[in-house]
Amino acid sequence: MTVRSVPILWLEHITKTYGRRRVLNDVEMLLPTGSFNLLVGPNGSGKTTLLRLASTYARPTQGRIHWGRSDGTETMDARNARPRVGYAGHTPLLYDELTTHEHLEFALRIRGATVAGARDGAATWLRTFELDRRYDERAETLSRGLRQRLALAQAFAPRPDFLLLDEPGSNLDAHGLEILIETLRAARRTATILVATHEPDPFRPLADRVLEVKDAKVQVWGEKA
Repeated sequence: MTVRSVPILWLEHITKTYGRRRVLNDVEMLLPTGSFNLLVGPNGSGKTTLLRLASTYARPTQGRIHWGRSDGTETMDARNARPRVGYAGHTPLLYDELTTHEHLEFALRIRGATVAGARDGAATWLRTFELDRRYDERAETLSRGLRQRLALAQAFAPRPDFLLLDEPGSNLDAHGLEILIETLRAARRTATILVATHEPDPFRPLADRVLEVKDAKVQVWGEKA
């Protein structure tokens, strides 16, 4: 498989506290260019916090996060990195009053797509997640499984350099999970991927590395040669 040059993601000595609780403590984590990384750990271990930090939606209490290329020629701050991040939280972040295509067109427009490009891109990703028959339906009318598909399509649509997914298989039926796995398989060619999940088995065949959050630290306990 040929992988184009995509940025590397490096969390350098990250500590994150909420009040007196230290969720992450001096975490050093490097996501190699074009890698698929599976993040596991019990409830409350810090998986969601780590993804929110890596996706620019939260700031570390201490330490630095680098979004850049593997040769070190490019690093950027969170504001400039955000357009290159695709993120889907464990609860779908949707606007009930918007239709499915409006969600995707908005996601593409704020990343610089033209009106025509956003319209075409939205149609493509609605087909990918088999939501094209719901083109004009508002998000509030969708089942939990279809809302999850829409949130995932929204993360994939801009073809981000960094794809960060928190419990992406939640609320999906077997067919929805198949769509997700195949879409992730294709995305590996162009993105550095981090998936946090309580149920790693469906994603394990894709993973280059398995990371575990435990005792506020991250450790690698599985890595392909």
